[in-house]
Amino acid sequence: MSLEDVREQKTSKAVYIIIGLLLVGMAGFGTSQFGLGGGSNKALLETEYAEISIPDYNNAIRYIQQKNPDMPAPQVRSLALASLRQRLALADYIVRYPLAASNESIDEVIKSNPAFFDNGQFSEDAFRRIISVSPDIYRRQVSQELAMQSIQEAIVGSAIVSQAELQPFWDLNNMSRDILVAKIPRQDFEANVDDKEVADYYEAHQADFMTDELVDIEYIDFSPQAISDAIVISDETAAANVDLSRKASYFIFNSKDKAQAAYAAYKAGQSPEQIKTSFSADIDDSGDLGAVAQTADKDSLIPQTAIDAIYALDEVGQLTPPIETENGVMVFSLTDKGQEQPNAQQLAATKKKLQVEQAAPKIATLQEKLNKAVFETAAPTLENIAEQTGLSVNKSGQLSLAGNEGILQLAQVKQAIADGDKTIGKLQDPVIVGDRVIIYRLIGVKAPEQKPLDTVQTQVRQAAVSAKTAQQVAQAGEALLDKAKKEGLKVAAGSDYKTVELADFNGRVSEDSGLDPIAAMLIARQSPLLGNDNARLIYSPTGDAYVYVTTDVRLKKQSGDDKAVAEAKKQLATQIALQTGMSELDHFVQSLTQHTKITDRSAALLSK
Repeated sequence: MSLEDVREQKTSKAVYIIIGLLLVGMAGFGTSQFGLGGGSNKALLETEYAEISIPDYNNAIRYIQQKNPDMPAPQVRSLALASLRQRLALADYIVRYPLAASNESIDEVIKSNPAFFDNGQFSEDAFRRIISVSPDIYRRQVSQELAMQSIQEAIVGSAIVSQAELQPFWDLNNMSRDILVAKIPRQDFEANVDDKEVADYYEAHQADFMTDELVDIEYIDFSPQAISDAIVISDETAAANVDLSRKASYFIFNSKDKAQAAYAAYKAGQSPEQIKTSFSADIDDSGDLGAVAQTADKDSLIPQTAIDAIYALDEVGQLTPPIETENGVMVFSLTDKGQEQPNAQQLAATKKKLQVEQAAPKIATLQEKLNKAVFETAAPTLENIAEQTGLSVNKSGQLSLAGNEGILQLAQVKQAIADGDKTIGKLQDPVIVGDRVIIYRLIGVKAPEQKPLDTVQTQVRQAAVSAKTAQQVAQAGEALLDKAKKEGLKVAAGSDYKTVELADFNGRVSEDSGLDPIAAMLIARQSPLLGNDNARLIYSPTGDAYVYVTTDVRLKKQSGDDKAVAEAKKQLATQIALQTGMSELDHFVQSLTQHTKITDRSAALLSK
């Protein structure tokens, strides 16, 4: 691959946006398996073995917009469909020609997911409670994800870069440039608009001045936390279960007789420190036990009999009688009595713990009933689910999709409604928020309406002024750019615009450089083309414009020993190999897409 090939591909947004979407995890891209009341009829794109839904398309749209906020909407939609067609072809290929992941690999992915942890360890109960699909379906999804990763990594990692291919990149990577920059500050422009311009702007941007979309939903909210919180635990019960740990030290004696002799010495007045000294020949081990909980568990170092003896002591410095344990004959000394009464935080934490413990059987039963009602019923309805589970059907009333009221405080619910098909009365796919499950249907939708101009006059005027100001900045920038190419930037800027010379420019600038960090990054991404003829204009998100000229380009002197240079070249070669591998992955998936039969319903479904 030549230097120009890679440079051209590095400037091709479409290729790398599509690759980026291919490398995004499977979740949210064609793997939803709930299928409540749906099926292939709601697929946007479909093959024999895989499908892409409208929510998947909306996720892709958001991904592209986040990465490229200035990209025109038609281009965003085109790229989203192109990327999802390629992802669908790859998913179909994986199912058709399975790259089977081992059960051990699937288990490792599942058991390392913190979402399925309980008390810091994987919990089968938490796993089944949270996935809300059958374990077999979830394992198939994980297997597909692993296969997707394997095939991508195999192709991307297969590229090799020779020394001859590396050298041009090495030279470019070690190139230094000097630039001359002129700033066109937005604050120097002050636009005014009359009533006609306000009205014209309003007509041209009506979509920006709409009422919120309103929805009315009915839903069942399975919330384990709400079930736990509803259980009342009294202060007395909580206090009785608070673990007020004590601290103690220990002595392990080499015989029971010596331990009894030591205890007799203590009763005769010797302190624990004195006993440790006088019986040193008879003590095999001693040390600090640290905190000792009142009830032994699987992690306890000493048996319950020893714990009871420690808690029977009244004062710090007292010793227990000798106790036979699996570690030998032990004597314990109380070093800290701990609290006499639990504090408010301990009571609250213990109440929460008891609530969770007491709610667990009910939650497990409800989870099982919910799974059966949703996944084992031919055509589930909210009423069926409510009857089988005993959960209530809630009514939201009219809520704004732009707001955060009621159930829409959950961003996942809001997003699901926004991405859904909004068919009135249709049961939608469950929304999963941690271990919480919301199952809903829309009973009313009020589409956005145009706000009358007289109600948004101030906002429209502000937007019109901002747009006109931006246009003035752009016109000034184009004029300065044209003049700079003819006369040179310093002459063209004259006294109207301040110019700054930046030597050894690398994209990082100080606060007093006259160049904001984002503009500096944008300039650094451009190829260093010398001379006035190659003057360029860029716009910063701050609203300012910059015209710059590259005044000198040179190779930097190499610093460091041969070993450091060799390591730097190795790292660069790895980066180029990755770039080349991504290109090869793109070619592979493009070819796969061309040979995959895809049913495309996007024109019909997205026009609704």
